[in-house]
Amino acid sequence: MQRQLDWFKKQLFGPKSEKQVFDLPGQDSLFASDDAPVPAQPPKNEKRTVKAYQRGTGKKQRDDDCLNDTGLRFTADVPVEVIEHLPPELTGPEADQYEVIGSKTTFRLAQRASSYVVLKCERPVFRRKGTEKPITTPAPFNV
Repeated sequence: MQRQLDWFKKQLFGPKSEKQVFDLPGQDSLFASDDAPVPAQPPKNEKRTVKAYQRGTGKKQRDDDCLNDTGLRFTADVPVEVIEHLPPELTGPEADQYEVIGSKTTFRLAQRASSYVVLKCERPVFRRKGTEKPITTPAPFNV
């Protein structure tokens, strides 16, 4: 037990944990000496002007015709499924109280059985007759 206590004391208070101060004679006069050599003035470098520029981003390696009119980068051979989300306000008994003023379209890419499908979700934007505030159904969650 005493050996363990001595070992712990050595670890806490031993030479590894204590900082040693080296007091060498002559070290204190290094920076206070008046006869120390003064370095000469460094030679002045000639300055040159550099044309200022703005750094841009590199263009992506794409063809110009890779986008279609909806902004997707798929050809016509990828099928598009249209999913219409009708809110309960437009299908309920008070459906005649609302008018559709537009629609919002959300595109999602889905993969089914080793092929891709673009899901086109159309959500109507509508308002209650007599009010100005438009109502939009929330976008569906990711597939």
